[in-house]
Amino acid sequence: MELLKENLSWYYKLSKRPYLAVLISAVLLILSFPPFPSGILAFFAFLPLLMIADTRKPVFGYIYTAFLLWNWGCGYWIGFTGFGVEKDEQLMAFTTGILANFANAFLMTLPFAGYARFRRVIAKSGLSVRLQLILSYTSLIGFWIMFEYIHFHWDLSWSWYTLGHALSYHKTLIQYYELTGVLGGSAHILLLNVILYEIWRRKSNLTEWSAKKWIAAALVMILVPAGVGFLLLIPSRSVYKSSGTLNVRVLQPNIDPFLKFDVLTPEEQVKMFTEMIKKPGIDSIDLVVMPETAVPRFFWRNEIETAKLIQPLKVIADSQKKAILTGLVEARQYHTPEPPTVTARKYGDGFYDMYNAAALLSPSFPVQTFEKGLFVPFVERTPFIETFPFLRNLMVEIGGGYGGYARPDSIFPMKVNDKAKVGSMICFESGYGDYIRKLTAKGANFLAIITNDGWWKKTSGHLQHAQFTTLRAIENRREIARSANTGISLFADVKGNLSHKTEYWVRTSIDKKIRLYEGKTFYVQYGDYIGKIALLLTLLLTVYGLVLRFKRKNEEPS
Repeated sequence: MELLKENLSWYYKLSKRPYLAVLISAVLLILSFPPFPSGILAFFAFLPLLMIADTRKPVFGYIYTAFLLWNWGCGYWIGFTGFGVEKDEQLMAFTTGILANFANAFLMTLPFAGYARFRRVIAKSGLSVRLQLILSYTSLIGFWIMFEYIHFHWDLSWSWYTLGHALSYHKTLIQYYELTGVLGGSAHILLLNVILYEIWRRKSNLTEWSAKKWIAAALVMILVPAGVGFLLLIPSRSVYKSSGTLNVRVLQPNIDPFLKFDVLTPEEQVKMFTEMIKKPGIDSIDLVVMPETAVPRFFWRNEIETAKLIQPLKVIADSQKKAILTGLVEARQYHTPEPPTVTARKYGDGFYDMYNAAALLSPSFPVQTFEKGLFVPFVERTPFIETFPFLRNLMVEIGGGYGGYARPDSIFPMKVNDKAKVGSMICFESGYGDYIRKLTAKGANFLAIITNDGWWKKTSGHLQHAQFTTLRAIENRREIARSANTGISLFADVKGNLSHKTEYWVRTSIDKKIRLYEGKTFYVQYGDYIGKIALLLTLLLTVYGLVLRFKRKNEEPS
């Protein structure tokens, strides 16, 4: 009778239909990410995949299929890259866009497949069932967090679908990101999946009903983060002590990014910006924020302040005592016999490099620039060109890439006035918490995102990108002004609340008095320490697994 009940359970039925389990996981993962405000579904999304790891062998094909559907369901817009480029570039653009999802799904499958392999090794170790479970699930979380951490720090980096990003709509639940960063959210999601899976598995097997402790653990994993978040929101905490205010105007010019470098003249675009800056209310504004490559031309570093194209903006900054933050392309010249960097190009008797940059025009200081350091692979910079220089020309030329941007030597905030220091994020960089928190650690008391999100038209990409602003605000406890060329532009407060959100593909501007903060969160001070712990943990578990395999092999009769 018990066996009959077990065979009628959903766990048993689904285990016999692995591709239905794959589809359920994929759908739950897709619905967990923006634009869907249902990130809590991520707490259940891995349950069918954990069942597959328990009941199927091999598992790689099933897991890869689930993650491929997830990547395409969330990131279908990446494949749209080729619609706006020149015809001779379209094949390369479409190919890289399509391959990105296939490659990312493959990389995601590796840590999960590693867990499944490790679990099979542990099952033959002779350890107690409880210890086997602890080690196996520790390996799952460790392998996955290690993957996400490494994925933040190499040339094929893609942070978009980091698991912790799924919770961006649930601000109350993720206030602990100021302690852990987004990797803490990833670990939280995986741990709750593991606990809920054990409840499901044990409840389905009525001869082994022992889920009470797992239910208690699930409640702890739900209530503790919420309780910690409640405590972290206490307004008397030092991270909420404001050191001043700044009146900010954010511009959204709504210029088609595929036209701004080839059809509209730079002069026409700068004129548009000066008109938007001078709109009513400018008298009370301290800082104007313009989007990425707002001035669509490159400038030699030492000539930005005097360049004819910049003068209309500089006149406003000086005469009206306004600071202006604008995106542009910065060029630096080297008078050396050999190229100093792998991206350097020949120029006269020397070389030069191009930087995707932000320039701050201030009436109080000489022009300051911040160079982008994280790049969209193949679109802004060819991966691994330091190791393989012959790959240099493997580029998809969109957005004024100029054949590949150079990396800066360091990043730092820029001074708006005597009290305000802005940490500028340029487009892709806003997906990387550990990179951005370094600006806060170096003194930035508010943050700005300048971006150009119109490459993929009205798809999910720009919505996802805008929503991640919540996470960066919580991690740093800094207010954020976001200027997106075609939208969505917005402001975020230190608790992750988004306001003044603009419509997409509309020319507009938004004004807000933002607060400046000096306190530094635990995450700002220590960064992605969870990723480093995962690296060490993974190394230890891998060595332990290899020792067990070697020991078992030697014990087998010849």
